[in-house]
Amino acid sequence: MHLAGEGETGRAMVYLNAASLAAPGDLGIQYHVAVALQRTGRTSDAREVLEALLGSGGSFAEKAEAEELLQELKRG
Repeated sequence: MHLAGEGETGRAMVYLNAASLAAPGDLGIQYHVAVALQRTGRTSDAREVLEALLGSGGSFAEKAEAEELLQELKRG
């Protein structure tokens, strides 16, 4: 799901929130929620999602990207 990367972040948030509710254990979806939050200026919400996601100890394809985004958000 790459809607957030295509400039349709607001619409992507609707789909991502629905997907997140339907599959709360899917860490990849949670990562994409954080990206969309960051792109809409909700950086503190994005940081919270990423900290919870990375703190879960789970594995997902975008883990390296999630770690990079969290570091970027921490730097401000």
